[in-house]
Amino acid sequence: MFDTHGSTLAPTSAPTPTPTARAPRRRPAPRPEPERHPALAHLDVEQLRHLRTVLDDEERRVRYWGRILRGRREELLAGATGARRDDRLARVLDDTTVGAGRQVLSALAPELSLPALPALLELWSRALEGAAPSIVDELVAAEQRLVDYAEALRAHVVAATSDLIARYRHQPGLCLAALPLPPQRRAR
Repeated sequence: MFDTHGSTLAPTSAPTPTPTARAPRRRPAPRPEPERHPALAHLDVEQLRHLRTVLDDEERRVRYWGRILRGRREELLAGATGARRDDRLARVLDDTTVGAGRQVLSALAPELSLPALPALLELWSRALEGAAPSIVDELVAAEQRLVDYAEALRAHVVAATSDLIARYRHQPGLCLAALPLPPQRRAR
């Protein structure tokens, strides 16, 4: 072997591997203690599970609507004309579709506070007509309202999950109701 000056170096034995010291494991941050939420106390476990599912589904739908609006805004900013008309997307943003999830949530848990939703169908129709600069601003504002709505839904999902876990800890037998029942034997 040669050093950087061209001199020959005496062969050296390979360095003896030193035992690698393992980095101490970091303990995960403690999870918050699940707690009951007074606003959900009137619901039994089955209703609470259903509410949690509806909240989760509604959040997915709202985030989908936001992606649709964001796509249209990006098209407008890229100079696309409004001539293309997609009635399938208009049906997704129809007031009856948009309001349906919110109505179910209001029926299940009227005490939930959720931000107002923008008039998506009307905004979508105007966005298809032309690329007025104001429509891009309105799309941005509508997207933000959808983000606020989705975040409120997520906070309610977290609260419902926390309430369920607290109930399960207090009464472990409640978890068993979520498991599928084994097939019953037929009487002979």
